Amino acid sequence: MRIRIDTERVVWRTLKDDLVLLHLETGAYYTLNETGALIWQGLVDGRPYPDIIAAITSTYEVDERAAQQDFERLVNELTGQGLVELVDDDVGAKPDTL
Repeated sequence: MRIRIDTERVVWRTLKDDLVLLHLETGAYYTLNETGALIWQGLVDGRPYPDIIAAITSTYEVDERAAQQDFERLVNELTGQGLVELVDDDVGAKPDTL
């Protein structure tokens, strides 16, 4: 299973220490804190899940379980808002699939 950012529906910008996401269809915007921004950037860069978790634990000195919970919570929220999609791994995956 992979996480794909829906670039047709979402744009993002960094503003100071936060990351702002804008859902182009609904006009809703979302602000991610530093941890959320770290996760988002990992998704944008196509980093594997273990690497994103390691980045969280080393940057914020939290244990792996807390980092996993933060990751899962954010991805579930983003999925629920239509900003990312969970897609099956397959040979014909699009290049923007993370």
